[in-house]
Amino acid sequence: MNQKDRSKPESLIKFIENATAENFIKEYAAMINLKKRYETNIQLVFEIEEKASTEELKSHARRLAHVYFVSILEMFLKELIYAIYHWNIKGRDELLEKQSYNLAEAFEVFKERELVSKEITKEYLIAHFNSFQSLQQIEFVFDRLTGKKFFNAISNYSKNTNSGNKDVDISRTLIDFFAVRNKIVHECNIEPYSIDKMKTNAKFIYNLLIDISNYCESTDHNYKG
Repeated sequence: MNQKDRSKPESLIKFIENATAENFIKEYAAMINLKKRYETNIQLVFEIEEKASTEELKSHARRLAHVYFVSILEMFLKELIYAIYHWNIKGRDELLEKQSYNLAEAFEVFKERELVSKEITKEYLIAHFNSFQSLQQIEFVFDRLTGKKFFNAISNYSKNTNSGNKDVDISRTLIDFFAVRNKIVHECNIEPYSIDKMKTNAKFIYNLLIDISNYCESTDHNYKG
């Protein structure tokens, strides 16, 4: 991600204010290099939100948007792992030692990378074989990759850089974020989901991705011990 990508575009501010599909796709999705399937799905969600004739339909679209926000975060973290090569070496290797690999799945991973002429790296294996659908799962991997309590470091970074999440309890917010996602996906939760809640959550995720990216890219995590 270059410096231009990290700047907050004017149309994203409009998205946060107006929650329009056009602004979301052009700025938010493009900024974090979303794969086409996520981009398409989120675009459909926001088109439903804009065109729905009842509050129930609008609320359903917002719940779907919440699920995709979690998917965006997970994909972003996976891409970040193999995009950065100055992780804490001791922690990175510990993650590889703790991982139990299914040989059939490992074969498919190597086959897939070979087909696109991409190198198999330690970072790629960590990203591929780990899931990031809870605060604990993210901490398990990124505490080791950074050699620090990851979300403590991100919270401090947010406060010190005066980011959009500087006054947010990031860990608590993520716990709630994942809990809502799990209720929607696993319990078919149909509680009302307001437009203000969607804007707040979109803004939180946007600022979180910016802070994580900037922190990880600007800090040397190499193990010196």
